[in-house]
Amino acid sequence: MDNVFTVKAISEGDEWRLEILGVPFGSPQDLDSDGQYFDADTALHLDKYPTIPLVYYHGRDPQGKPINPEYIGSAKPLRIDAKGVWWDGLLNKTKELAARVWDAAKDSIARASSGSAPHLVRTDGARITEWPVIEMSVFD
Repeated sequence: MDNVFTVKAISEGDEWRLEILGVPFGSPQDLDSDGQYFDADTALHLDKYPTIPLVYYHGRDPQGKPINPEYIGSAKPLRIDAKGVWWDGLLNKTKELAARVWDAAKDSIARASSGSAPHLVRTDGARITEWPVIEMSVFD
């Protein structure tokens, strides 16, 4: 499992809408690059964070250099299936980095990574048991 996840461009009028697999399910045999995994029992606290910001690349520029976080839209939980937890994202068309993500999503090369607050995260070995999703990073 990789720690960057599926992002799909969804045509809906003139909106830049994304379908985002932000929390993919893994297993002890299917770990992310941090050696951890989410499963269906991971507490994401979706009821406490019903709308979260879309952030460009966890507050980094396109080259990976830390910058002030660029908020480029918002996302709401969409569904849970066998692959994991999906969000419905809406990009802000006035943001240059949102346009980069939109173009990448149309080309099926955009990626996403959910973010939490480190002091609220809990694990049981490699399994992530608590991961309040407070932001969703998307990038090209």
